[in-house]
Amino acid sequence: MTKVMTVAGDLLDTFNPDPEHLSIEVIAHHLSNQCRYNGACRGFYSVAEHCLTGAHLARAEFKDNDLARAFMLHDAHEAFIGDIVTPMKSLLVDSPWWHAADALDLALQKRFNVSFDDPRIKQIDDHMLHCEWWYLMPDKNRYWTHSNSKWRFARIMNLSPEKAREAFLKSASDWWDVANDQ
Repeated sequence: MTKVMTVAGDLLDTFNPDPEHLSIEVIAHHLSNQCRYNGACRGFYSVAEHCLTGAHLARAEFKDNDLARAFMLHDAHEAFIGDIVTPMKSLLVDSPWWHAADALDLALQKRFNVSFDDPRIKQIDDHMLHCEWWYLMPDKNRYWTHSNSKWRFARIMNLSPEKAREAFLKSASDWWDVANDQ
């Protein structure tokens, strides 16, 4: 079975998702309740906060609202199939999980009129990794690699799931005409 239940009580087919059934409220709820790094960080740090912090960084550094919207949703597939720690993702290439992530990404891009193809998304994600490791990891110096980025250091807030969801939805409301997307 490839269907997962959402907080709204809907079943979503992860291999054939209907873009019209993807809602920003569901995405915000799911991502705000998932901790990054498999929970191996000091304090709770949600996927929603990661996406939101990177989106604000995109707006500040590139003055590009389309890029900010795309970054905000670049990990939104994880709302439905979970966050996989980076070292394990390389083992999943061409797996059912990977195919579901691709199908969800296509549906998300269509639904929210964004593109995940911009190479700056990866640059921002890499920069966020450095910022997150500095703020969140228990032994940051042991595995720390310095970023060559000249961008500002992203401020990690360790928002509660409720606050992360609220902030995510506020930015979505500001950056999209959410009322017309529903």
